Amino acid sequence: MTKTDRICIIKSNNKIIEFQSGIDKTGRKVLEENAIRAGYLIEDIEEKEVTTEEYAALQAAIVLTPEQLEQKRKSSIESEIRKKYTISDEIGLLADVMSGVKLKDNPEITTWRSVVQAAKDKYPKPV
Repeated sequence: MTKTDRICIIKSNNKIIEFQSGIDKTGRKVLEENAIRAGYLIEDIEEKEVTTEEYAALQAAIVLTPEQLEQKRKSSIESEIRKKYTISDEIGLLADVMSGVKLKDNPEITTWRSVVQAAKDKYPKPV
């Protein structure tokens, strides 16, 4: 049994509903079934095999709203910050700040504060 990459799209605008890599070629339209369960009409969708290049082209053609672009930018910044600072780094910086070793305008502290603010934004206190 061979495997392939498949997508399910909305026919009218080529919007990708779902992508799965390495699906068994059993003849079953799994992605189509998933889309129908999600509320799409069979005549509005299409499931098909794609190459890596075809999938990349479809992804590149997606137009994002300004809100989606801003969210994507924030996510990439948060991801980059999280790669740079672990919890032990954060605890160490906090200890230094509390003991007065680090100054308020220190770049490490500024970055640390942005990490803390990102966490507060992502996980607000329950009201």
